[in-house]
Amino acid sequence: MQVPRRPRHPQRLRGPIMMATCLAACTHWQVQSVSPQQVIETRQPKKIRVTRTDRTDVVVEQPRIVSDTLYGSRAGSPRAADHTTDEGIALADVSRVAIRRTDVAATTLLVLGSTAVIAVVGALIIVTSIPQD
Repeated sequence: MQVPRRPRHPQRLRGPIMMATCLAACTHWQVQSVSPQQVIETRQPKKIRVTRTDRTDVVVEQPRIVSDTLYGSRAGSPRAADHTTDEGIALADVSRVAIRRTDVAATTLLVLGSTAVIAVVGALIIVTSIPQD
């Protein structure tokens, strides 16, 4: 009886998945010094982090301002996908707004470091696979 072989696809995807995860980790929230209206109008971010006056944080997707209220879907909520039941936060209750920014230095170091590690491992594999006579 022959044992079925497991597919190798998950192992092939491990590297790209790890790289994408690491690149996503090279971002940070940058607090904006302008009003929420100016952030949304000028930057048009897909996501913002709102700090309320009670010091609680909420990440809002597809933010927009109507009158004196900031509307959007809470990131990660089941309702965020359809955007039909957006939540509102009064602008008077917003103390800070932050947007996601890429940390260029950390991303560059990560990419260069990963490339160096891959090159060293590849060289070691080649050197150790050469037959010794």
